[in-house]
Amino acid sequence: SDMAGEYNFALGLVGAATFLDASSYENRYDDSRMQVVYPSRNAAGDSVIGSYAGLRASLGIRTTPINKNLENQKELAEGLNKAQRGSLIEARVVPLANEAAGARVADDVNSVSDDNSEEAGIRYGFSRLVFDYAITTVRSNERPFIGRLNSPAVRNALEGLLNNQLKPLTRSNAIISFSAEVFEVDATTASVELQIEAAAPLRFIENTVTVGA
Repeated sequence: SDMAGEYNFALGLVGAATFLDASSYENRYDDSRMQVVYPSRNAAGDSVIGSYAGLRASLGIRTTPINKNLENQKELAEGLNKAQRGSLIEARVVPLANEAAGARVADDVNSVSDDNSEEAGIRYGFSRLVFDYAITTVRSNERPFIGRLNSPAVRNALEGLLNNQLKPLTRSNAIISFSAEVFEVDATTASVELQIEAAAPLRFIENTVTVGA
């Protein structure tokens, strides 16, 4: 909770208990900054959280970790079938699939629940980091404007700067659209209103094959 307002590109990662019942697991977290990862250990009994964290850090906000492999984790303590992975995703848990190329990250859900109206638009770890980047970009670019005269020209300059700085996020497909507007509040205060529509990750592809006579 102390990290909630800091916007410092941070996700909290915890491992679910090894050998749990995937169909009945209850996630006790409800926060866009927390991800529960399962399986949390490999066949040797060592935690895989460090490997997962390293993968996330290497990707940044260029892409999601979905369908990427933890190349140094060749065998997990417990394999998960498709139904078990689906149950864990519904419980807001990141499931890992056992594959020869290394454990595969099957999803990027964070622990935001359906009842969490404040963070309803931040259901993926990737989205949390993208929003952090956008907010940090706004704050760093508005800092030089403090102390300047509160006039339409200055507010327009700040608004133009913010929009130019955020455009790369749309070109990289990290966000679908955004708007940054600067308004006068009073003689000494301006307000920046930032609206972002984040891109949700492509998580599943359904194949339909029709064979003609």
